[in-house]
Amino acid sequence: MSIKTVISLTFLALSFIPLSETYADIYSGGPWRGRVIDADTKQPIEGAVVTVGWERVYESGFGPYTIFQEAKEVLTDKSGLFEVPAYVEKRGKLFWRVRDLRGDPKAELLYSGPQIKISDFIIYKPSYGNFPHQYELCIYAIGPGPSIVEYHREYKGLYKGRESKYYKKEIKEFQEGLVYYGTKCQPRIKTLEKTLPFEFGSFFISMRGAKQKVESLEIPLDCPENGEPVPGSMHGFRDDVQKQNPTIKGGYIVIEFSKLKTRGERKEAIPRIYGSIEEENKKNYPTLYKFIDEEEKYLRSR
Repeated sequence: MSIKTVISLTFLALSFIPLSETYADIYSGGPWRGRVIDADTKQPIEGAVVTVGWERVYESGFGPYTIFQEAKEVLTDKSGLFEVPAYVEKRGKLFWRVRDLRGDPKAELLYSGPQIKISDFIIYKPSYGNFPHQYELCIYAIGPGPSIVEYHREYKGLYKGRESKYYKKEIKEFQEGLVYYGTKCQPRIKTLEKTLPFEFGSFFISMRGAKQKVESLEIPLDCPENGEPVPGSMHGFRDDVQKQNPTIKGGYIVIEFSKLKTRGERKEAIPRIYGSIEEENKKNYPTLYKFIDEEEKYLRSR
């Protein structure tokens, strides 16, 4: 079957798609709000840049095609607060010719989509760490519940006279409360992972009015010793807890950073955006790269 025949059949199929679907919104998220604080003093960090970037992903028979969509940058205020406005993508076209994307007038292949998704969620201030790589703690609220996590639980049993491991799908339910993860939680995670029969990376504590309390900081600002481990959901499994993480669809988040002491720590904390040439990144994320340039200049002088 020729490419032209495939295209003709594709347009024939499109003629049966209702018009309302053709112009439906394809993405809606945010606003993204939160507070950035010093992990040691618990004081607000003013002037940190919060960068959110989106990319547009098209699908074809030859794989995905990804292009930069948009980015927004804001700075934290004197209280360490930030807000990135909600973002809605209203362009509802379902199929694009390749020439519409790359300027090739001879192209005949079609890309379906697009899917809009967050490509970058970065918080950074020189002399501190960066989110999502070097930070002490991240706290967000879920609920009111229930929130379900599907995961694999490890079991041990005898098989042909030998002890062996096997896994079963389990379901864990969480009600209203707070989720904690980050460097401060790593020591407890390493201790518990030796005894627990599932993988995890965060802790949950039950709390009524969690969403209101996290915004007013009426919450513990350390990894909870009595927190309940949240199982890591396997790919394709249901995970309501992770879906409520504000970095995904919006919401309120508290981030703690430590003041960095050494040149090596500061160099390691410089964020990087991959997937595009650096000049394009500087154009798309001007404030972030201004901070990066300032930090690199400072480190070269040391």
